[in-house]
Amino acid sequence: MSKYFLHIDGRQVGPYSKEELQQIRITRDTMLWFEGQEQWEEAGSVSELADLFKHQPPPFKPKQATPPPMSDPIQSAAPPSVNKSFLTPSTIALICLGFMVVSVSVYLYMNNQEQKEAALQEQLEIKQEELQKQRELTLARELAHQEEEAKRIAEEERQKELQKLRYRYDHAVEQLEEAYAKLEKIKEFHFLRTFSEKEAQIENQTLIIKSWEKEVERLKTAINQR
Repeated sequence: MSKYFLHIDGRQVGPYSKEELQQIRITRDTMLWFEGQEQWEEAGSVSELADLFKHQPPPFKPKQATPPPMSDPIQSAAPPSVNKSFLTPSTIALICLGFMVVSVSVYLYMNNQEQKEAALQEQLEIKQEELQKQRELTLARELAHQEEEAKRIAEEERQKELQKLRYRYDHAVEQLEEAYAKLEKIKEFHFLRTFSEKEAQIENQTLIIKSWEKEVERLKTAINQR
């Protein structure tokens, strides 16, 4: 998507997307440039932006004045008569007054144009600030969502690990109970078994019980730490 630079009040502003130009409400006469253009052009001449001006009236073009009719060459050749009473004090005063009115009108027009351009620039700056705030808010929401997603995944992993530990803990408890039961059977009387064999079996089973007791304690600690 193209990014457009605007030239307003002798300054370059932008870049803006097409959607941002629509919010700013540029006119057909606004000068702009985007990548691929050799020179600045009026916005109305860019085909990609034609839909922005569907509801805007075309720029006003005054009608050309009708040229005065050609005068008779014979009459025009005669020198005009000079009215010596034309430059009277009242006429001079009217000319001066007319000149002052024109000067004031031009001044007011230029001042009005400057105010319009200043208002447009201010509006552009406000829009830029609003867009920047929207970008920051969107970024903050995305970061918050990513953080929540990371917490959710971490919690799922913790629950899975906790489930594995509990399964191993239950298995270790069962093995420990079986080891105790087997020790009780070893301690019972058996035919054809010497006393030394009995003591060796009891010692070996006791080592197995201690091993399972350590495993149960280790798994219990790991579960509590989770």
